[in-house]
Amino acid sequence: MTPSELQAYSQQFATDWYHLSQQRKCLFEPYVLRESFTGESERFQRIGSQEFTKRTGRREKTKIKEAPLSFRHITNEDYTLANVLDKIDKRKMGASGTGLPQAYIESHANGYNRLCDRVILNSALGIAYDGEKLAGATPTNLASANIVAEDYGLQAAGGLTYAKIVRALLLLQQNSHLSPDAKRVVLGCTPLDLESVYNSVAATEINLRARILDVIEDRSDMLGGFKIVKTTIYDTTMPGSDSDTRRLAAWMYGAVRFNEGGRDSRMDELSQQNYDLQVYSSGYLGGSRMEEALVVGIDCHFTA
Repeated sequence: MTPSELQAYSQQFATDWYHLSQQRKCLFEPYVLRESFTGESERFQRIGSQEFTKRTGRREKTKIKEAPLSFRHITNEDYTLANVLDKIDKRKMGASGTGLPQAYIESHANGYNRLCDRVILNSALGIAYDGEKLAGATPTNLASANIVAEDYGLQAAGGLTYAKIVRALLLLQQNSHLSPDAKRVVLGCTPLDLESVYNSVAATEINLRARILDVIEDRSDMLGGFKIVKTTIYDTTMPGSDSDTRRLAAWMYGAVRFNEGGRDSRMDELSQQNYDLQVYSSGYLGGSRMEEALVVGIDCHFTA
């Protein structure tokens, strides 16, 4: 492969991969506060709620209050994806980029968007770090009061139910004054979780069952006050999840801050590997839960 051909491939890969990942976006992007710093970490100041004080007399001394300030940190992590094409495969690519393997471009773009979703879900449910400085910051877990238990409304542990969804919404609404857009509420769940919701409703509840079926069959994406986002990336590595339990994330806009610190893609010939062609992409991402009161975890028994 000539240097000009390699450059053409690399430029086309970078351009097409970037556009594909931009066009399709991650599923949860509309529900997070976006940042774009490129450093290793960033500190964000939070101001808690304050109450006014009534004046009790003429020309009285001003009552001064200390604003309830706190800090939360986001640390970027470096993620990579690399594939290697044998030099024999390179011959099938054509010249000047006209035969660029579109499957690799789409695969990297789709993988990047799933990565963004995973970082957002981990940020919502995982440990957040408080403190003026990152060194020595205090780890903060999602409070147990904001977790809907597996057995909520049941005699034993069970899957996602309509009662759990309603409970999650009510917990968030208790603190909706903390959100810049309290109507933007999202619940990420799997298609199997929706099947569990459908089965949790009595057959006599015809209208409710029909609304759930509309979500399952993609005629609607609203249920129980939530925007339902279907995802299959929940696994045992997610915070609060294990081989028996899946913890679903529900939150109100403003609860999660997500940073996209940069991304890179390139094609290079590997001189130490018979000049095979490496297809390489990387992303520099981070996130944090900004407000515990605006995030709810819903524990569900893992059945499939």
